[in-house]
Amino acid sequence: MMVDSFIQLPVNNRKRTKQLMIECQNLKQCYHVLFQNNTESIFTIDAEDRFTSVNSALEENSGYTAKELIGLPFTRLFDHRQLPIIKAFFDRARMGETQQFQTDIIGKLGKKDFYDIKLIPVIRDEKVSCIYGIAKNVTELKKIENKLTELSYYDHLTGLPNKHRFTEQLISSMKRAKKNQQSFALLSIDIDRFKMINESVGYLIGDQIIQQLAYRVNQTLPTDSFLGSFGGDRFLCLLPENLQTEEIMRLTQTLLETIDRPIIIQQQEIHVTASFGISLYPNDGIDSEQLMKNADIAMHLSKQKGGNQLTFFSEEMNEEVLKRFEMEGYLRKALKNKQFTLHYQPLVCLESGELFGSEALIRWYHPKIGNISPAQFIPLAEETGLINDIGRWVLNEACKQNKLWHDQGFTHLQISVNVAARQFQQKHFLKVVKDALQQSGLPPKYLILELTESTMLKNKKHSIAVMKELQRMGIQVSIDDFGTGYSSLSYLKDLPIDTLKIDRSFIHNLRMNTSDAAIVKAIITMGKGLQLKVLAEGVETEEQMKVLKKLDCHFAQGYFFQKPLVNQEFEKGLQQQ
Repeated sequence: MMVDSFIQLPVNNRKRTKQLMIECQNLKQCYHVLFQNNTESIFTIDAEDRFTSVNSALEENSGYTAKELIGLPFTRLFDHRQLPIIKAFFDRARMGETQQFQTDIIGKLGKKDFYDIKLIPVIRDEKVSCIYGIAKNVTELKKIENKLTELSYYDHLTGLPNKHRFTEQLISSMKRAKKNQQSFALLSIDIDRFKMINESVGYLIGDQIIQQLAYRVNQTLPTDSFLGSFGGDRFLCLLPENLQTEEIMRLTQTLLETIDRPIIIQQQEIHVTASFGISLYPNDGIDSEQLMKNADIAMHLSKQKGGNQLTFFSEEMNEEVLKRFEMEGYLRKALKNKQFTLHYQPLVCLESGELFGSEALIRWYHPKIGNISPAQFIPLAEETGLINDIGRWVLNEACKQNKLWHDQGFTHLQISVNVAARQFQQKHFLKVVKDALQQSGLPPKYLILELTESTMLKNKKHSIAVMKELQRMGIQVSIDDFGTGYSSLSYLKDLPIDTLKIDRSFIHNLRMNTSDAAIVKAIITMGKGLQLKVLAEGVETEEQMKVLKKLDCHFAQGYFFQKPLVNQEFEKGLQQQ
């Protein structure tokens, strides 16, 4: 009947109909080629959840043939525990709503990969006739994301929860204890004279000591305890609820003895001790900050008494607070009395081996106390707001010094300056930077500003606006200590930055075919994918330098190249090079 009708059509209509049939056939062939040759897994399923077609990519990725899959339920590829969620997505797609979700797909041989799946309803005559599906394998990206997320919650060296994760747990414990009218103890632990140990045996062995001690302490604690690393040789521990004072003292005595046992590393016997401080909830604080501060005050009093002992917090310990106020008074006068100096650590291009700039590092010598570590006075400066004046001084001095080196003929040198969170967030920060460049005469392209991840994530909208303005001026922006904060791919791609600076904690034990190398490689790969330069800090050995070169890292700094130098010594190095 159809053939007869076609013959009876006018010649022009027959030609047009034939042309349309040819075009439809061509489109069908094009669709088939696109469907089969797409690198993503493509499939169609009917309204009853059965596969009606699959492309070769899905066959390859799943291990099933098209013949095996067609007619089987779509849910066959998923873990049975995920089926209620998967079915919910399918039901919404069957009702005409496009769905997108991420889950594991299990192949024929049991291999599990993570996919981003999109279900697109195909609607004909106002009804869903079938569902078109696209499954993109994002397993490797998910692994990197998970690793970086893990790094934001756990200390890389010990594997213990870091400050961020520990504080979350502490707040949760306080809420539970308040609800149940219970008490608990917070234990602060700090290794005695660890700086001296590091200097005598080296940082690599020092890291191994910390790892062993963290393992020992964690194994000795009751199962309901929660141990966290606060970086370096400092730990905090939540002890089980409602322990009596005698029980706490017996436990801490056991811990002191555990730490005091000799550590054998490279056939070398090393002895260490620790100072403990205890604060009690709710007696010694009803918020997390107060409770941690009081545990630390008690711990410092243990150190003052010679170490290797436990001290409970008491009101008398507020003498420690008075000392802090004394330090604050010294700090307020330090700028006026010209007690600060800048040291400069070389920044090196790994490919050429050439020095291309330096990082300006502040140092404080007090005539009464002596050298005071930046780790001691920078947090105090940030807390009191003095960091704004100190940061302005550092920026002015660094720009001025770098311009002097330019005038001496070293016109390629860049200068990198750390910017504290409070300093960066002040509303006049851009003016401070512009004034430093204008007064020194240093071209903006030779200035690098280093920001921490936490700095940029505070008031993100404002931070991005400031960073864009800095880049518009020609200034480079770098993420300092990358990997120790949140480190999410989702925020990195949104930030206007030029350089990732890999934290020294990933470099200390860097060797090929280790987890450290895998992490560093992932960061370098990610940085290059985002078109960023990557700099590794804390390079101390030739092996670390060679591994970084092999991983194609752009830049490095550390004691292997040179320690931070005063400007005169740095100039001598420039002239010798």
